[in-house]
Amino acid sequence: MTNETKQLETVLDSFTTTMLTTQSKFGGKTTALRSRPMRVAGREGFKKIYFITSRETELVEELAESSQVALVFADGSRFLSMSAQASPLEDAGLLRSLWSPAMDVWFENGMSDDSVQLIEAVPTHAEYWDMSGTKKVRFAFEMIRALVTGETIETNSNPNAHGAVTLA
Repeated sequence: MTNETKQLETVLDSFTTTMLTTQSKFGGKTTALRSRPMRVAGREGFKKIYFITSRETELVEELAESSQVALVFADGSRFLSMSAQASPLEDAGLLRSLWSPAMDVWFENGMSDDSVQLIEAVPTHAEYWDMSGTKKVRFAFEMIRALVTGETIETNSNPNAHGAVTLA
């Protein structure tokens, strides 16, 4: 595992929610990007990310049209953008292992509700920016130095702070 993939996993570990972006058709003609917040139900490292939704959502319809999605994670100091292929998945055992009682509020019959749909996203590319902890202090120092010297700041010089990884 490279330093960048280790750092990618560290950054991904800090998130529980993403904005999942799909391609949507409005009026049957115009293709637009549509994002919605999704809680990460589980994952296998950074190779597979799982979500639980309803079969009756536009998300499922949009995935039938195009499986290409973007997953965008952000907080005040960490940012992660992933390109992925996503599709509905039928796996009762996996669904059972990912289910939590908090999900019961979304489904009348809980996990046994006919509308429960597992979604699997397989990331193909990821890019992260991590300014947490001491990296934030270093970045602030670099900004001040650039202001004083009149130079521009190089934001991509630290692989622990920024990296791009092709996953598939």
